[in-house]
Amino acid sequence: MLAFLLIIGHLIGDFVLQTSRMATEKQQNFSKLLQHCGIYMVVIFIILLISSKPVDAVWISLIIGMSHFMIDFFRNHADKKCNDRISVFLFFIDQILHISICVIVVWCFNLKIDLNTPMGLMVKTFGETNTRNSIIYVLLYLSMCQPAAVAIKKILLYIENQENMKPDSNDVTTYNAGYIIGILERIIITTLVLQNEVSTIGFVLAAKSLARYQQLDQQKFAEKYLVGTLGSVVIAIIVTLVLKNMLVSVS
Repeated sequence: MLAFLLIIGHLIGDFVLQTSRMATEKQQNFSKLLQHCGIYMVVIFIILLISSKPVDAVWISLIIGMSHFMIDFFRNHADKKCNDRISVFLFFIDQILHISICVIVVWCFNLKIDLNTPMGLMVKTFGETNTRNSIIYVLLYLSMCQPAAVAIKKILLYIENQENMKPDSNDVTTYNAGYIIGILERIIITTLVLQNEVSTIGFVLAAKSLARYQQLDQQKFAEKYLVGTLGSVVIAIIVTLVLKNMLVSVS
C-alpha cells in the first residue's frame, strides 16, 4: 500500500509540480535540478509523514530524493551525448528507475502504514481493503493525466524525430483543447475498462474523430493523430488492466 502512495508522490513531484520550463532548464542549470529534486523530496516527505513514522519519513525521503537527483543528473549528461531518439528511450528508463526505487525501498525496509498517522486513521475507519483500493484508484486516474500525456508526446517525438523539438521538454502543460481532450479520453476509457464496458470505447474514439474530420485529409496530421490516439488508448487500457488486477474484492 505504501509503495502505491510513493508512486503517487513520484507522479506529483516529477510531473504535476514540474513545469515545462523547469524540465528544460534543469538540464542546463544545476540549481534548477536541485530545485526540482528539492520539491520532489518534499512531496515524498509529506506522503511518508501522513502514512509512516516521522523518523522513517525523514531518512526514507532523503534516500529517494538523493536517488532521484543521481538518476536525473546522469540522464542529463547522457541526453547531451545522445541523439533525439535515444533520449526518448532514456526518458522511459528514467521513469522505470524512479518507480522501481520507490518499490524497492518499501520492500527492503519493510515499510508499512503506521496506524497513528492520518493514513492509518483512514485504514482504521474504512478498512485496509477499501483504503488500498482507493489509493489504487487515485494512482490510476492520476497517471492518466499529465504522466500519460508526456509519455505520448515522447512517442510522437520518437516517430517524428523532429530536430527543432527537444524531446527533453515536457511541454505538454499548455492546456489547449487537444491536451484536455486527451486527458478526458483516457479517463473515460479507464472508467469503461473498470466497468468491463470495453466495447463502448469505440464510441469515444468516433466522437473524437468527428471533431477532427476535416483535418484528417492531411496525411501528416492523420498519421500523427492516429499514433497519438492509439498510443493514448493503449496506455489507458494497459495501465488500467494492470492496476485493476491489484484491486482487492470487498466481501
